[in-house]
Amino acid sequence: MTSPEKYGTGPIGLLKNAWGESSEVVLTTGIALFSLGMMFYKFHENKETELYTNKPYKQHYTVYRPDDPRIERLRQEWFKNGAPPMTSAKLD
Repeated sequence: MTSPEKYGTGPIGLLKNAWGESSEVVLTTGIALFSLGMMFYKFHENKETELYTNKPYKQHYTVYRPDDPRIERLRQEWFKNGAPPMTSAKLD
């Protein structure tokens, strides 16, 4: 029942004709275009905020000697505010 003579040959007529001929293809094309748009949007959002990027807390660790004067300053700060969570590299 669909034909260009019924709906016209303009863009709206061609879309109506496509919907009448194969609505499944038109629907999946719309879903695919929406999905690609959202993937593009999330990719650029992740480049700005790095929300979905799995990165460690720190990329470089600082190791202090026990007699380093900077560690005394850190110990005083930890005494006031509490020490940050520590990790251990001991093998049991």
